[in-house]
Amino acid sequence: MHENDFYDDLSGVLEQSWRLLEQAINDSTSPARTPVLISVSADGLAQGRTVVLRGFNRQQRQLQIYTDVRSAKVAQLQAQPTCTLVVYQPNPMILSKKATDGRPIINAESVPTNDENEIAYSHFSVIVFTINELEWLYLPRRGHRRAQFIWDRADSLKSNWLIP
Repeated sequence: MHENDFYDDLSGVLEQSWRLLEQAINDSTSPARTPVLISVSADGLAQGRTVVLRGFNRQQRQLQIYTDVRSAKVAQLQAQPTCTLVVYQPNPMILSKKATDGRPIINAESVPTNDENEIAYSHFSVIVFTINELEWLYLPRRGHRRAQFIWDRADSLKSNWLIP
């Protein structure tokens, strides 16, 4: 997608954001494949960690990561599912924040093939994030652009430009 397709066009920005996530899922070398997940600990502190995107559903605005059910992020998201994912793409320089609800799905459907896998799968969890808000920042030399997209409970989209 060329810069002119999204620089002054909110729908183009959203399309560029979705494509960035789709490419991240299909390209293990994409920097966008490893966003930072920020959740809140029991004592109210922000906790950031790098995660690996494993799935993306554009129509449902959902992202998936895999994790160990014993990890702190699972407990944090069970207590407080509101979190943020920060995706950075260096070329072109795009920063995208996604305010989400993260819902751990414990014991995802998988069939272990041996004893070792059985132990691993007993601690396996999929976390599904539904994107409720997307903030996009593009940093070209000709001038920075920033946009915001918010979906309400009825899935209605409100989008607008923000001041960089």
